[in-house]
Amino acid sequence: MSRGGVLSKAWDRLRSLVLKETLVGADANGNKYYKFLEKDLQGQLVERRRVRVPGNDLLYDPKTVPAEWRSWLARTRSEPPTEEEMARAAARQVLMQQRVAAIEEREQQRRIRMESLGQQATTAGGPDVSRFTSQLENRGYAAADSSKAGGQAGAAGGASGGAGGQGAAGSGSSTGQGS
Repeated sequence: MSRGGVLSKAWDRLRSLVLKETLVGADANGNKYYKFLEKDLQGQLVERRRVRVPGNDLLYDPKTVPAEWRSWLARTRSEPPTEEEMARAAARQVLMQQRVAAIEEREQQRRIRMESLGQQATTAGGPDVSRFTSQLENRGYAAADSSKAGGQAGAAGGASGGAGGQGAAGSGSSTGQGS
């Protein structure tokens, strides 16, 4: 065992005796979780929980604390997570990363296919404003310019939703006049 490991263990033992801390568990990132009793302002003993990160505590990054341990620290769960629970969470995270990678691969293939057909490949993230404004113009709304039409369309949709008690999609009126 290295000298640093012996000193570290000795310091941890001394700290637990002085502060009355109890080591509850550790995670794969090297974080250690403790609980201890402390008097509150009324003089009653309350349980406190804390995490000690490896290295410098000033460089603490909350992203290194797993969600299960964060919920224990925040007292949304009474018992600390078990090793089996942490293993299941790690497996779920790996599965989610694989699923995201598969979706990204399918999206990349779709874009390549669209470009090979001569169509512009658009991302699935945002609305197609030009298509939206052309639909408004077909329904009788006059659009001076496309940037203004988007704002007018939002206002028109909000007005029809508030006046009739129905949303713009379910209003049943295509002309924008009262039904």
